[in-house]
Amino acid sequence: MNCPDCTYEIPDELAQCPHCARPAHFPNVRQAAQQTEIDAVDGRYQLAVATAAKDGCADQARAFESAAATSRAVIGRPVEEALRLAKADNHGYASFWELLHAGVRLPEGSRWDRARGLADTELFGAFRDHIRFAALSLDGTCLSHYGAVSLELKEDMIAHRSTVFEENSAVFFEHRRQRGEEPPKIAGHRAHWNDRGKLALAKHGHELTPTTTGKDFASMLLRSGPTSAEDVFIEVHIYGSLTRRSLARVTVDSAQTSPSIIADLRDRLTEINIPVEER
Repeated sequence: MNCPDCTYEIPDELAQCPHCARPAHFPNVRQAAQQTEIDAVDGRYQLAVATAAKDGCADQARAFESAAATSRAVIGRPVEEALRLAKADNHGYASFWELLHAGVRLPEGSRWDRARGLADTELFGAFRDHIRFAALSLDGTCLSHYGAVSLELKEDMIAHRSTVFEENSAVFFEHRRQRGEEPPKIAGHRAHWNDRGKLALAKHGHELTPTTTGKDFASMLLRSGPTSAEDVFIEVHIYGSLTRRSLARVTVDSAQTSPSIIADLRDRLTEINIPVEER
């Protein structure tokens, strides 16, 4: 895109104009707004709608899309990280790469660390350090592999800077490379936040049956697998910082968390009107 102020071109990976330094729109959102990306998602969506109608599931498809369009971005974290974030407004939620560069987190050297690095570079390039990851959820809970606390984010804090992606992006790229797809095709698997319902139906439409009900939708959209690599979810990419003020609700797995820690977390967050619930 060209800068609306100085009119010179802004590279896709930058969040501000390199010529006049005025802010530009978030680069992940600009990526998803390209017409080729929009058309590719719409093609998959229209196919899912047509297939659902042929299979006698048109009503279920409309209901699932509507439900997914109201889904929230949720981050699963260990309780220690949730307590740290809840402590004060100046405690931010850092990205994986920011933690790595700061020496707060050390590389594990695992296959998935390498896969994550390849996927993030492929998707985000130079702005990968600024992306936080979440998952779409209909009930405010997240995947069990990521921790006992689910941090639900306020939509008005993230909608303008978020995009959604088909699945765990590290798994997505690894599986496609194993099939010999190089480079892996991204178009059709990434969408703007406001199109999350369409992407969800494009992905899950084939799972609908005439007996599917609204009670089934939450587990269709998000469910834990035997390993984190087998989790089913739509990944949310959020550009920029998050703090406790970005939270809408916190849900704690009481079977994994002591009552005193839950009380501590509740004390820290209810003072700024963020509810803490147990499941």
